[in-house]
Amino acid sequence: MKKKAILSLILAMAVLSGCNSAKDTKSTKNKDDDTDETVVTTDETTTTDVTTTETSDDDPGPVSEPMAYSVTKEDHDAGVVKDGVYFASNIVFDEENNGINSDIYEYVHFDERTMEFMDMAYFLDIEDCCYGNNVNGSMTVKTVNTYVTRSCTYGEKIVELNNEGWYLKLQGDGNYYMFDQYDIPLLFPYEDQINLSVGEEPVIYAYADVFSEDGIKTYDFTYEFDSFQSFKETIDAASLNSINYNAHIVVEDGVIKEICIVPVMVKGNVVYAHNTEHEEGKIPDGDYCCDRYSFDEDMKGMTLDIRDYTYFTQEEIDSLEKWDSLVILASKDKYNYATDQSMDFSMITVINDPSVDGYIMLDNDWFLSQQSDGTYYVDWNGLVNSSAFEKDVHLDVSDSVVIMDKANVYSKDGIVTYDYTDVYDDLKSFAEELESDTTWYIPNIHIVVESGEIVGIYINPDQHQPWKE
Repeated sequence: MKKKAILSLILAMAVLSGCNSAKDTKSTKNKDDDTDETVVTTDETTTTDVTTTETSDDDPGPVSEPMAYSVTKEDHDAGVVKDGVYFASNIVFDEENNGINSDIYEYVHFDERTMEFMDMAYFLDIEDCCYGNNVNGSMTVKTVNTYVTRSCTYGEKIVELNNEGWYLKLQGDGNYYMFDQYDIPLLFPYEDQINLSVGEEPVIYAYADVFSEDGIKTYDFTYEFDSFQSFKETIDAASLNSINYNAHIVVEDGVIKEICIVPVMVKGNVVYAHNTEHEEGKIPDGDYCCDRYSFDEDMKGMTLDIRDYTYFTQEEIDSLEKWDSLVILASKDKYNYATDQSMDFSMITVINDPSVDGYIMLDNDWFLSQQSDGTYYVDWNGLVNSSAFEKDVHLDVSDSVVIMDKANVYSKDGIVTYDYTDVYDDLKSFAEELESDTTWYIPNIHIVVESGEIVGIYINPDQHQPWKE
């Protein structure tokens, strides 16, 4: 009886293992024994045959070989683009037909039936695939072999694979697309430099979330082009600066209905950073960063370019969960050819459960560090994020101003000094130090403003590298 129970269990496992994404399944009988053999064939995959043999009561034995799930690109008629979503690269505008010529790539994806049994597979084998960045990405053909995390369960919006960072994310069409650790989608080559016309009144975005279980989603930072012509003019301007944007496109009846350049990845909730509200030319009390400054001749004041620190509140930090995204204004202001605007942003993903008190690790070397007022600043590799606030602002300097070098100003304990912290007697001594031969470059400063006066100056606040001998 025990022997039959074990054999029945092995048979059940073999049948389940053979159900991977099967559209057509057939069972045959092995003439040499009484064991069923299940063979599965699909349009995309071929699974290893699973055969069981009788064993002793003490050792039921393994199921023949570890199963591989092989994925290859689907066949299609050459020169034809089926209805669906694609990744477009090397875009060239077609002046005559109001369309584009581009290389088309198909997203590597897994359907609902496959996902139900995904944790039954030992590893995935994806042949002749490629991936590239959203901007100026090189498409390198490769084969990906990755193990499926055994603990993954179907129904999750995000399914992690192995420690190399590959994962699957649920999309609006019910399929799961595959991404690497940098949120770059895995692709199959589809067509090279094919011509596609653009429909009337197409929807064209920059910075929209196209990889969403709810379909294409827009946010406050999403930019919508009002016409195909304005989109073309913007991309043409970018190409003059050697920028070639890739795009996510939606094709219906052979016509492009939607275009999204620089698509973003949003895995959870979106939380927007705060910046100090103010009237132009008036600086509220608070802390600021300055990357350009000069001194009055009488050393009673300073003229500065002031940058405001990006921050999040304690309540927002307490509500964060893994995969949430933080949106901040870019640390360095630059002209953005994707939107034809001067302001840019950065999106940062929470990659771990935010449980570390006072210091939270995010994605790609971003961190959140708590300040003395309870807010959290954002830093990247020790460089605290700030955005343009006011230029050429004149502020008086308090007679009792505190001027320090090599002090920790980004701390939940307030300003922290050390035995090696340098203290300057007055503004003049600091200005003279900047003019000396021992100074390698002019450092940023962190200033504290109270009642319209500078009451504190902290030199090189990031302490990223020394600014003098």
